[in-house]
Amino acid sequence: MDLIKAESKAKGRDNILSEELEIEILARLPVISLLRFKCVCKSWRSIITRRFFIQKHLQVCNSTNPPDLLVQILSPYDFNLESASILPYDNPLDVKLIQAPPASPGSEIEGSCNGVVCLYNEANGNVVLWNPPTRETKVVPRSHIQRNERDADVEMQNVGFYFDVNNDDYRVVMTYACTQNDPMSFQLQVYSLTTDSWRLVPGIQSMDLMLCSSGLYVGGMCSWSASKKEVVQDEADDGTWGWNFGRDEILSFDISNEMIIRTPFPESISIYFDGVEVSHLVVYKEYLAIINAGARSQEGRLLDIWVLREPGVVESWTKSFTIGPLQYVPPPLGFWDSRLVLWQTNGRELFFHDCTTNQNTSLAISGDSLTLRIFRYKESLVQINSEN
Repeated sequence: MDLIKAESKAKGRDNILSEELEIEILARLPVISLLRFKCVCKSWRSIITRRFFIQKHLQVCNSTNPPDLLVQILSPYDFNLESASILPYDNPLDVKLIQAPPASPGSEIEGSCNGVVCLYNEANGNVVLWNPPTRETKVVPRSHIQRNERDADVEMQNVGFYFDVNNDDYRVVMTYACTQNDPMSFQLQVYSLTTDSWRLVPGIQSMDLMLCSSGLYVGGMCSWSASKKEVVQDEADDGTWGWNFGRDEILSFDISNEMIIRTPFPESISIYFDGVEVSHLVVYKEYLAIINAGARSQEGRLLDIWVLREPGVVESWTKSFTIGPLQYVPPPLGFWDSRLVLWQTNGRELFFHDCTTNQNTSLAISGDSLTLRIFRYKESLVQINSEN
C-alpha cells in the first residue's frame, strides 16, 4: 500500500512539473501560435486562457522582445480609420496589414498599451478598446461630459490611454475645456476598465493652455504639448479679439497622485514658428522628448532632439543630439527605438532615418502627414472583457 501511495505521489509531481514546463515553453511563443494551440487540447486551452499565464506571457514579451510599430492609416476622404499596419522590430519590411474592427466606424487610434489599442470617434465621443490578434473589442460607456452642437462652450481637448501599473488597470483619460472662461477651466475624466466606469478627477484648476498634441504615456504619466495663450484685442481696433501665444509647455497627468505637472519648453524653441508646427512631442528611450525643426544652417534644416529627464523640472531639459543638415524635412512621426526616426518623404512614402549611420530605409507604406500616426505596439493575449 505504501508503494502504491509513493508511486501516486511521484506521478502527481511529474504532472505538476510537466505543466510547469509547458507554461515556460508556451509563454515564449507568439500570440498567433498560442491562439491556434488553444484548439490542440483542453489542457493547453486551460493554460493559455488563465489570467496568470496571460500576465506571464506579457512579462516575457516585454523583457525579451523590443516593441513592434503600429502605423495608423486614415482614409484621405473622411479621415476615418481605414486600416493599420504592424511592422515587426526584427524585420520592418515584413508589413502586416490589419483591418479596423466593425465596432469602431469613424474612429482613430489614440494609444496602445500591452497589446490593447484605444480607438476614439471624435464625432460621437465613442471609445472602443481593441486587441487586434484576438479580435476582442469593448465599447466603453459614454463619458458623463458629452459635447453637442448646441454646447459650443465645452470643447473636448484630447484623449489619452495608459496602463496603471500600481492598480493593474487600463484607463482612458479625456480632457475638456470650457472656452467661455478666461483662463479656460479644465475638466479631466478617467475611465477604469476594472470598474467599467468614468470618474471626474477633482482639483484640476483653470489653466491658460491649449493642448496641441495627442496624449503620450511614459514614466507613469500621460502628457501633452500645450500652448500658453491669452486673449488680446486685434490690432485693427475693430472690437475683434484673437489669441497671443506665450511660452509653450508640456502638461503631464501624474497617474498615481492624480495631479497636473507643468513643464515649460526650453526657452529657445516653441511648438509653432510662422504658423507652422516645428516641434513634435515624442517618446525617446522611455523619456519625453521634443523633435524641433526650427533651426537652420547654410546647408539645410537642422533637427534638434531635446530630452526631458524629469517632468516639472525645466533644468532637466538636455539637447541630446542634432540631425542634419537636411535639404527637406518632412513632419517627423516619432522614434521607434534609440536609432531610428520615422519620416515621410515628398513621395508620400514612409522611410526610416538611422541616426547612427544616417542611412534611410524605405517602407512599403504610403500616406501623408494628415493620415498617418505611429505607436509602439506589442501583441498580447490580454482579455479586455474579463478585466473587471
